[in-house]
Amino acid sequence: MKSVSEYICELLYRHDCVIVPGLGGIVCNHTPARFDRKRSLLLPPRKDLVFNMNLSHNDGVLISHLAQAENIGFAEAAARVDDYVAQARRAIQKRMPFMISGVGTLRTHDGVNISFVPDDTCNYLSESYGLGSLHIGATTRLQLPSIGQVGMRRVAISAAVVAGLLMVSQETKVGVPDMPIFSQAGYTRMMAAREAQQPSADVRPQAEPAPPAQAQEAASAEQPAAADVPRYDIIAASFVTEAEADEYIRSMASRGVNGMVKLVSARRVRVSIASFDDREEANRRMCQCRKMQGFETVWVFRH
Repeated sequence: MKSVSEYICELLYRHDCVIVPGLGGIVCNHTPARFDRKRSLLLPPRKDLVFNMNLSHNDGVLISHLAQAENIGFAEAAARVDDYVAQARRAIQKRMPFMISGVGTLRTHDGVNISFVPDDTCNYLSESYGLGSLHIGATTRLQLPSIGQVGMRRVAISAAVVAGLLMVSQETKVGVPDMPIFSQAGYTRMMAAREAQQPSADVRPQAEPAPPAQAQEAASAEQPAAADVPRYDIIAASFVTEAEADEYIRSMASRGVNGMVKLVSARRVRVSIASFDDREEANRRMCQCRKMQGFETVWVFRH
């Protein structure tokens, strides 16, 4: 039987916000690939975790996932989560750290506010699965001779030598002085090219092409149905009843925020700011919304 912490980790791969009812919410911020100059490391894209103690309402995601994984009733799964939260709160009230394995550590210094130290060893961005940090090596700056000291011919020869050294920088440890920030696609292409240069010990024969009829059936089977295309909504709030959601939408409309939509499910009524069919666009808009007052804790909901 898995622990509640393990189920939280599983959900962090699928969602950008996982709420532990009665404790708080773990919110994911998407961070692009970047270069750490101090350690000379190229780091892949990742999800950075933050903890929000105000997101403590029960949206049913964690309990439903636990109940389905262990084939138990909703009430029994809710009791498991309640025991987990009670254990965490007892530790925090005693000013002791409480660790959510694979996620981070919770503690309090004043008995009221909860601080969170994330576990940076785990990357919950599924698109970065299998991508590790890449050591670039020390940077070497090359000094070209001045034109006054040598002729134009020698300068041309020196420039050709510099170009050759830069082309083989992987072998000679000659780096680029100013390393740009890589996009996720660029980072993936670099890692793929690096792996392609290494000989593979396991060479498998290619499968024979399928007959035309079978190939057509396989192609049609691989195409997802239109109904399976996911949607990504930016969620501003979540409630138990539609009346509460309607009241929230009216209050936001009085402040000049219009166009909010209710997403009604079996157990929760979520209020959506906007909806997208592209996850990257939804994440980009989410980051913009979090800079606005009153929308600091919005998250992306996939359905």
